[in-house]
This record gives sequence, structure tokens and C-alpha cells, in this order.
Amino acid sequence: MNAFIQPYRRSFWETHHVIEKQGDSDPFPFLHIENWYESFIKKDVLEIGPGDGRQMFILATMANTYSIADISDVVLKKHRNTAANTFLINTWDDNFERSFDTICLWYVFHHVLDTEFESFVSFLSRHLKENGSLVFNVPTSGQVNPDATNTTPYVINEFKAKMLKLNYETEHEFDQKYNNYVFKMVKI
Repeated sequence: MNAFIQPYRRSFWETHHVIEKQGDSDPFPFLHIENWYESFIKKDVLEIGPGDGRQMFILATMANTYSIADISDVVLKKHRNTAANTFLINTWDDNFERSFDTICLWYVFHHVLDTEFESFVSFLSRHLKENGSLVFNVPTSGQVNPDATNTTPYVINEFKAKMLKLNYETEHEFDQKYNNYVFKMVKI
């Protein structure tokens, strides 16, 4: 399934969210768990949806290389001099012809609609090395009718079952409370 990034979605991020300072969420949901950093130390890392760069400016100092991908060219231009590589996402069928040890997504997965879930995970899989790590969070509550600019909620056991069917095994997880469940999953 070729899921193109809808113009309203790109426009929303470029005109409303990108210019705002993101302060409504915890930039590092796993700060209190020391062994989670191993996914970043001396690794080739791709961050999807870097926003204002809260995670990038810390995690990039640990990584071998730190690249970013986003649906917004405005975001990419903002961080072009900071990231090793920048990739514009036009569809979930895009292929950057590069793979990474770790892909991280902070407050991004919840903007993926149910109808594009498998395409999105396939996109991640194409860019993640075998036995690579996905480090991300998902919300446990959200809007009744999510449209990709607001929050798609996930039932954690159902989410884990969907990811397992798509060849991802949970290595670590915890409920950070306040509508934030955090995962480290490994591609199997």
C-alpha cells in the first residue's frame, strides 16, 4: 500500500507545530533507565520526526552518526547542519537506501493512523538493520477520530501483538503514566 503523506498533514506540521517550542511532553521518557542508552552509544541512529530537536541535541553526542527524517522540509532545513543526513518522507514506501542500528520516534507513532500502521512499520523495517532497535513511545488515550495531526490511542497488549506479527519483539517496556507507554523493540 502506497500511503502518500496527505497535504493537510504536512501543512499542519509546517505551519503550526514546527514553529512552536515543544514543552508539553517529556523529551526523554527513559532517562531513569540506564541500559536504554546502549541503543545510541556509537550507533548509526535515525530519528523520525525530530521536531525542535530536544532529543537530537543530546542523543547525537552519543551516536556514531545521527540522521533525521520528517514529512516536513521546514523541520529538515532547521536541522540540516546538525544531522549527518536528512531525509524527506513523501510516502511510507520511500527507501533511503540506508539502514540504521537504532530508529527512535518520540511522540510520533501516535500520528500514524490505523489504516497506515502496517505500511509505516514496513517503512521502519526497511531502514532498520537486522536485530536493530526501535525506541519509541505511544499514547494510551487520544481522540475518537484521529486524523494524523492529533493523537491515535493504543491499547498496549493489542499494539504489542500487532508489532509481533510484523516481526518486532519487545525487549524493554514501561508505563510512564500520563498517557505515555515506552518501548524498546528489536527487529526479529
